Amino acid sequence: MQRSRFYKILLTFVIVSILILIAFSIAGGPASNATTATPDRIAQVKLYNFDTASSSDATIETTGLIESRSQVNLQAETQGLVSFVNVSLGDSVYAGQLLVQLNTADIDASVAQAAANLAVQEIRLQELQRGARQEERSILEARFAQTQASLEASQVSVSNAIRDGITRADDAISTIVDSLFIDPRTPSPSLIFNPYDYQIKVDVERDRPIAGNILTFWKNELSANIPDPSLQELAMKAESDLIFLKKFVDRLSQAVNALEPSNSIPASTITTWQSGISATRSGIDAGISTLRSSVEGYKQALSGVAIVENELALSDAGASAEQLQIQQASVAAAKAQLASLEAQRGKYSIRTPISGEISELNIDAGALITPGARVATIINTSGLQITAFVDTADARRISAGTQFIIADTHEGSVRYVSPAINQETKKVEVIGDIIDGSQGLYVGSFEDISFRVKGVGTQVPLTAIRSRGGEDLVLSVSEDGTVMSHKVTIGEVQGNMVGLMSALPTGVESIIEDARGINIGDPVIVTSE
Repeated sequence: MQRSRFYKILLTFVIVSILILIAFSIAGGPASNATTATPDRIAQVKLYNFDTASSSDATIETTGLIESRSQVNLQAETQGLVSFVNVSLGDSVYAGQLLVQLNTADIDASVAQAAANLAVQEIRLQELQRGARQEERSILEARFAQTQASLEASQVSVSNAIRDGITRADDAISTIVDSLFIDPRTPSPSLIFNPYDYQIKVDVERDRPIAGNILTFWKNELSANIPDPSLQELAMKAESDLIFLKKFVDRLSQAVNALEPSNSIPASTITTWQSGISATRSGIDAGISTLRSSVEGYKQALSGVAIVENELALSDAGASAEQLQIQQASVAAAKAQLASLEAQRGKYSIRTPISGEISELNIDAGALITPGARVATIINTSGLQITAFVDTADARRISAGTQFIIADTHEGSVRYVSPAINQETKKVEVIGDIIDGSQGLYVGSFEDISFRVKGVGTQVPLTAIRSRGGEDLVLSVSEDGTVMSHKVTIGEVQGNMVGLMSALPTGVESIIEDARGINIGDPVIVTSE
C-alpha cells in the first residue's frame, strides 16, 4: 500500500513538471522571439541613382509669351466727362495714384446739399435735446400768429372761390344755356333743335334737371356763411359739381358746333349760341381752377398751423423720448446719404490699385465714358511669367517645379501644366515663373524657352517598375527611411531596362532598383550591395 501510494505521488509530480515546462515554452520562448525586432526582419534595398544613369538630362525647346503675373484692367464705374488724364502710355505708376479724373460738378452739388441737410438735422436734434429758450418761444408765438392769419385768409379765399364758381355757372346756364331749351327748369326740358347725334339730345335733356338741382342746392347753401369745420368737405363737393356742369355744357357745345345754317336757324344765331356756350365753358373752367388753388392754399395753411402748434408744445413740455429717437434717426439717415454720395464721388477719380506700368490707355480729356468702359491696363513688371504651348508627348515630361531657361539668360520654374489640350493650339499650356529678374524682357514679347527635364529618357531596370491599379509606379526612399511611390509613364523596353517618359518630382534623385516585395510605407534599409 505504501509503495502504491509512493508511485501515485511520483506520477503526479512528473505530470505537473511536464505541464509547467510546456507552459513556460508557450509563454516565454516564442513570445519573446516575436517581440524582439532585428535588422534581419527590415527589407534591404539597393537604389538606382539617376546621376549614374545614361540620358538622364533632356531639353524641350519652344517659344513662349512674356506676361505679367499680376495686372489690372481699370474700368469706369460711373458715367462722366473726362476732366484730365494724369498719365501717359508706358508711365510707371504707384498704388493709389490718380490716373483719370472725371468732371464732378453735379456730384459736388449733391454732396454739398446733403451736407447742408445733415447740418440742419443735427441742429434740430440739438434743439430738441436742449429745449426752447425764451427768445425762441417768442419767435414761435409770432410764427403761430402769422400762420393763424394765413389760415383765416385761406378760409375766406376758399369760401369766395366756391361762391364765385357756382354763381358764374348759375348765371351762364340761366342766361345762355337755358335759351336753347323749352321748359329748361322743369323735370322734362327739351332742346329747341335736333342735333345730328340723337344721343346728345338724350344726354343734355337728362342732365339739365340734374344741373338745376345742383344750382338750387348751392343757392340754399350759400345763403348763409360756410362753417369752417365743413369748409374742405364743401369745397370738394363744389369742385365735383362744377365738373359735372362743365361736362353738361361740353356735351351741349358738341350739338351746337355741329349745326348747319337753315331757314329756321340762321348762321348768325348759330354763331351767337357758339360764342355764348364757349364763354360759359371758360367761366366754369376758371372757377374750377381758382377753387383748386384756394383749397391747396388752405391745406398748406392748416399744415403750417399744425407745425407751429407742435413746436410750441415741444417748447412747453420738452421733447419726448420718441421724438428724440425720430430726430436721431433723421440725423443718421442724413449721414448715410452724405456718405453714399461721397463714396459715389470717389468713383469719379480713377486710381490704380497696384504699382506697375501703363500698358494700355484708352481715354482722352473731354471724352464721355460710360460705366464698364475700359480706361487703362496696369501691369506689374517686377513679377513676370512665360506662357508656352508644348506637344502632348512633351507635356507628359514636364511637371510643376521643372526648371527652364529663357533666351539663354533668364531662369525660371514651371508653376502650372494644363491637364487638357488647348482647343485653339491643339497643344498643352505650360506656365512658368521667371525667378531671376526681368531685365531685358518685355511684356508681350515672344522668347525662346528650354525646359530642363531631369530623369526623362532615363533607362531604369524593369524590376524598378511597380504596377498597381492600371498605373505604373517607381519607389523611392524618404528621409525617414520609408517607401514612397511616384507615378510614371514608361516607354520602350530594351532587354531588362525600360525608358521613363515622364518627369519625376524635384528632389527625387534615385529609385529602388528592385521594387518586388516592397510595400509603400514600409521601413527599409538602403544598402550598396
